Amino acid sequence: QSGGGCAQISTLYGFLSFALWGLLNIYKTCMMKYAFLTIVAALLLTSCHTSRTTVAPSTSAKVDIFSCIQSQVPRPEWLSCSAAIDFESDALSIKLDANIRYRRDSIIWMNVKKMGFEVARVLITKDSVYLLNHIDNTYTVQGLAFLETSLGLPADFKNLENLLLGAPIWVTQFTEMTTKTDSSGWAIVANNKSTYHTDPKCRLIDMELKAKGTFREQLTNFGAMGAYPNFSYQRTIEAQTQQAGFIRVGLTIKNPEVDLPKTIRFDVPEHYKRK
Repeated sequence: QSGGGCAQISTLYGFLSFALWGLLNIYKTCMMKYAFLTIVAALLLTSCHTSRTTVAPSTSAKVDIFSCIQSQVPRPEWLSCSAAIDFESDALSIKLDANIRYRRDSIIWMNVKKMGFEVARVLITKDSVYLLNHIDNTYTVQGLAFLETSLGLPADFKNLENLLLGAPIWVTQFTEMTTKTDSSGWAIVANNKSTYHTDPKCRLIDMELKAKGTFREQLTNFGAMGAYPNFSYQRTIEAQTQQAGFIRVGLTIKNPEVDLPKTIRFDVPEHYKRK
């Protein structure tokens, strides 16, 4: 790659990656693009009748709608799967594969491969992200603040879980909520900003969050996952922030195994250097 190409790659925004500023300082080679994208997998609405109310979080209207949506979200104790990742930006287009292991309220682990070779391994806990970069034999430890700086999402492990499981992310403290419903499903607009759309079965099919930027996820290809009947196997994620620019990520989830405990290993080789 040319020097200009390296400069473009060094400004890339990686979905569910470490804090963008952290990666820009850590990975300054063209090959860093593979590690930069490793968090992608871990680590993600028309109306006949309209009602508009100013509500508190405990109102029955909110509880009914939200409970219906939440009831469709799988909540396994364990989840293992593979994923195909299609990343696009103005600077780069790349395809990657990942294996993901997840334990509820605890850990998200993944390894990421390019052309069959592992290029990175990631471990996400409730407060930190650990990255092994096999490209330059380094490892990195960061907090979850990257959710704020790169995606405009609250820095919370629960949000990463929700992205993986296809659940909504409620990013604002609701003071006003508009709901619309017809035969195509529900639409919710929170504080005249964030929008959530469901199908008639209350399955989340689209959400757009507006906080420190714009984040949008579309969910399709629903099917059974173990005992859970409504899991989205296909996701399209777009994000735009002033700091990072625009990215688009296509995520296809394959071969899920539910509630089967798995060994999770994350060993740092002795010769790897911390960055």
